[in-house]
Amino acid sequence: MSPPRILIVEDHADTQMFLSTVLKIKGYSPIVHSSSQDALEDSSSYEGLRAALVDLSLEMPVEEFISALRALPGLAELPIVVVSGRDWSPQQALNVGAQAFLRKPCDVATLLGILKSVTGD
Repeated sequence: MSPPRILIVEDHADTQMFLSTVLKIKGYSPIVHSSSQDALEDSSSYEGLRAALVDLSLEMPVEEFISALRALPGLAELPIVVVSGRDWSPQQALNVGAQAFLRKPCDVATLLGILKSVTGD
């Protein structure tokens, strides 16, 4: 059985490294992109995707990115977690179509707890 795949869309290299390293250690297979455009163009690799961790600091508004991502084949129900250091609330994340909000910097337990919650794993 292949490991569960998680999309990470994050423009900061240190945060990309933290998220992908934690996910790999915990048995996930992260797919990392630095921009929303790259993430949308690479959709052929998203079969079996379990969730997406999406930074607010993308070049396109997060609600537009979430809509575009969910419009891709097989991703209409993809759980999305907004990840940001901005002063956002979980309700704001829900308002743009995400299932959860993760404040940066985050700890491993919180990250894994949120992923478990949105994926049901």
